Amino acid sequence: MCDLKPKCVALRVFSWMAIVVALAVTIVPAPAAGAGSSCADVVSLAPGERFAGWPGRPGESFCYRVDVESPGALLVGAAVPALADAEPKLRLRERAGRVVVAERGVAHLALWVGAAGAYVFEVAAQDPRAALGEHSFGSLFVAESDAFTAATDDLPPKDGADGEIDPILNPVTSPSDPEPKDGGDGEIDPILNPVTVLPDGAGPVVRARRGGVLLFDRRAVLVHAGESVRVPGPTALRFYDLCRQDAAADADAHFACAVPLSFGEAAGEIAGETHDDHDVLTFVLAAQRTVRLETRGDVTTVGALYDRRGQRLALAGDGEELGSRLVRTLAAGRYFVRVEGRHGAAGTYTLSVAALSW
Repeated sequence: MCDLKPKCVALRVFSWMAIVVALAVTIVPAPAAGAGSSCADVVSLAPGERFAGWPGRPGESFCYRVDVESPGALLVGAAVPALADAEPKLRLRERAGRVVVAERGVAHLALWVGAAGAYVFEVAAQDPRAALGEHSFGSLFVAESDAFTAATDDLPPKDGADGEIDPILNPVTSPSDPEPKDGGDGEIDPILNPVTVLPDGAGPVVRARRGGVLLFDRRAVLVHAGESVRVPGPTALRFYDLCRQDAAADADAHFACAVPLSFGEAAGEIAGETHDDHDVLTFVLAAQRTVRLETRGDVTTVGALYDRRGQRLALAGDGEELGSRLVRTLAAGRYFVRVEGRHGAAGTYTLSVAALSW
């Protein structure tokens, strides 16, 4: 039996101290939602700004904060060199207000954000055991005040001072009204008229001339140049013209602003120096086809094929030959081709896309 001897008192004091320490460890508040990453630092960026990230360790994440000054559409993306050992993935970690997801890709994310403030995105390797190497992060943003607005049941043409249809006052038009002209060559100006509404018995169809986010009935949809989206009618809609900006061609959120490509050839140029200089093109298959993608030119190119979500499907040009060639049977859908110079090589190239008969 233990009495009040000094040795027993010391043991009891030690036991109580151990219990208190255990309780203190137990009641530490749990981390906030989304706070369980291994981000060592958060890089703050303005919308449209691009950042070149450094290599990390296996399992390490990188966090990027984009500060917006109003509600609007926000497109973010991460990119790595085509020959990188690890492909990136991206997720929204923190938000300042309500968001509506327009498209959730593997390494890109299109959102309508409902409040000004900071939005933090986490970038890591798709394989949690791998280390994300050299990479980049970029964003595009269009404020609510800069969105094109229209009601699909009320599209009267608005005259300018000269009595002609004013393309600035009529960013969205229907075929029953005179199409806005640019006043020069008589063609529709795609800068001033990014989308057109086409009446249809099953509901209006919105056709985009450039990539952006379409918002209607509390839904948001990422649309690519030349793509059509059926909307319930009548309804009010907003179009956020993300790819109007000159910087869009250099942003890592490049899937939305990819250049439409039909079967045939397209010419391009790689400035080189860094993997940030690359071209992204997109094509659509109406049915399953065997497709051949091939580059030729005076630069050693690497070509990567991606599905709509940005998941890489195939890679060509990992040798030392100038061109790259890829043959693949693909299901119906949208696909992207990214072309870059091998190890920063610069020069011109031609990309050809052909549907094979076998």
